[in-house]
Amino acid sequence: MVNTKVDLCSITLDNPVIPASGTFGFGYEFAEIYDINCLGTFSFKGTTRDARFGKPTPRIAECE
Repeated sequence: MVNTKVDLCSITLDNPVIPASGTFGFGYEFAEIYDINCLGTFSFKGTTRDARFGKPTPRIAECE
């Protein structure tokens, strides 16, 4: 079998497959249909399963 281990910032991953944030949810949604332990890790950015209140609207200002 091919060795697919990679080092990422001093962390050894079993393989380089890292689903991008937004396309793989939080991972647990896919656990029933895919063995997520086969993945290298997940990329979550700053997402959370818990509700967070952001900056209130308006968040965009028009420019001319």
